[in-house]
Amino acid sequence: MKQVSHLLKYESTLGIFDAEVKPASDNGISVDGKISKSSLTVTPPTFHGGTGVFVDKEGVGKRIEAGAKKMLIAAPGKRDIPTYFVGVNAELYNHSEAIISNAFRTTNCLAPFVKVINQNFDCKCLCLQLYVGWRMRLSG
Repeated sequence: MKQVSHLLKYESTLGIFDAEVKPASDNGISVDGKISKSSLTVTPPTFHGGTGVFVDKEGVGKRIEAGAKKMLIAAPGKRDIPTYFVGVNAELYNHSEAIISNAFRTTNCLAPFVKVINQNFDCKCLCLQLYVGWRMRLSG
């Protein structure tokens, strides 16, 4: 949880997260005193966190059935799961949506940049293929 806490606090294109973030236990982190627990179990319905394995409503919905209130997919969501990016379309987020996608962190870094290019230079097409060698490919 030490690494998760560090990543939450510092690993962002938005700057350092303005909150007290620290490990709370072997399976939880504290953000301004509010504890969130995590699990390494990947088999629904007992698991309440995210692994990147489930990217559609059928798979992620099992987390909701198991008691999670909201699920944020940190990968491209499939079919009708909406995707939101801070600095691009986050204001469109509807709080009643139980399952949303925030895509990959690489996309989150690139999306605001592409928005500026499109707004200023009328970009018709921009195609990028990124591959991180150490990460399992999810968009199959």
